[in-house]
Amino acid sequence: ESDRDGARLRPAYRRWIPPVLIALLGVALALIFSLVIYPAIRQPLAANIDPDKIGDLASNLAEGRGFVYSGAGKFVPEFDRGPVYPAVVAGIMLLDGARSFIPVQVFQSLLHGLTCFAVFLLASKLHARRIALASEAVCSVHPMLIWYTARIWIETTHTLLVTVSLFSLLLLADRSTPRRAVASGVLLGLASLTKSILLPFSFVAGAVLLLRKGRQAVPAAAIMVIACLLVVLPWTGRNYLESGYFLPVHTSLGLNRVQGDAIGLNWTRMPFSTLDIWQVGKARIDSILEGTGATAVDPRGDRILTAASLRQSMEDPGFALKRTAVNLLTFCYMSESHAKSIFLACIQFPLFLCAFAGSYRLWKRAPLSEMGIVLLVFFFVVHAFVVGWARYSVPVVPVAIVLAFGIFPSPIRAVKNA
Repeated sequence: ESDRDGARLRPAYRRWIPPVLIALLGVALALIFSLVIYPAIRQPLAANIDPDKIGDLASNLAEGRGFVYSGAGKFVPEFDRGPVYPAVVAGIMLLDGARSFIPVQVFQSLLHGLTCFAVFLLASKLHARRIALASEAVCSVHPMLIWYTARIWIETTHTLLVTVSLFSLLLLADRSTPRRAVASGVLLGLASLTKSILLPFSFVAGAVLLLRKGRQAVPAAAIMVIACLLVVLPWTGRNYLESGYFLPVHTSLGLNRVQGDAIGLNWTRMPFSTLDIWQVGKARIDSILEGTGATAVDPRGDRILTAASLRQSMEDPGFALKRTAVNLLTFCYMSESHAKSIFLACIQFPLFLCAFAGSYRLWKRAPLSEMGIVLLVFFFVVHAFVVGWARYSVPVVPVAIVLAFGIFPSPIRAVKNA
């Protein structure tokens, strides 16, 4: 009997070996880059490991001072970050005890492997198995995904949460049960608390679900959105109590809008360097906030900057169209240096072009693909409206990889309830 059971189980067991090995390959490549290559290139490239001071924020959180940065001996609540990633880094610091970034890099390498495996699951809902494995393999070696495993930035954590959230939404679209709706909402909430862009997408996803399944999907869509909002609400309450402003997750909309304006105004003179344009945008931010007593990252300063940027666009619709079009373009490639921007252009433009071409084919033969297509379009549109840095395209790279394989004709073999 045991032999018969073993024979029955062995094929299912072996079926998971290739995707697990590919995921482990992703982990190995990320570890090699983070622990061997990145330390060697960090100084020549002036690649600060923690440019957003997440380590300082996490250290204060771990030591019980709260969600604050260190500065001049006083600690004041901060509002420019969502809580998930700093809390993750703080947790690793507590476990490590040495406040070293190496355990964070190791952890992020593991997250990269999980993202690769999630890509296999996601692709299995839309493609034949061999295409799903190919999608996972491309994800495991993608330079941008590996690059961010070495940096103390939100991208690796956010990418995993975006990919897993999309997979949960595909499962929900396939079978709209309350349990799946809650799971999707919680994942979207956690992703939103990492970076707020996924918060409005929860409403978009609900609308897609309703368009796909009609009135029978109303309970599932409502549960999903409510679950997402319930995850986010405690942090929104914290922000209101600390600042007196309604701030769902974090500030920086105004700062990024002004930087997006700077891209639109200066792209023809500075097409390949975020650092050059950043200085132009920073000067504009300082000019807008001069005499207000506000900063670019506090809630009041955020509102002032957002209002100034929107006013400029409303007064000059031609400029608004131009800056949106330019940011749509720079979202694919623009980085800190000419060399890095050109390199990203060479890998990202083909990927996204194939993704949109593949989306057209998948839309016809794999209805579940519509949620991923809408997510990709959503990221492009929102960042064109706000700011188009290539860094912000990273969370949808796995989704783009899956959609890009839609250009190849293949039979669809969905993995039900994978």
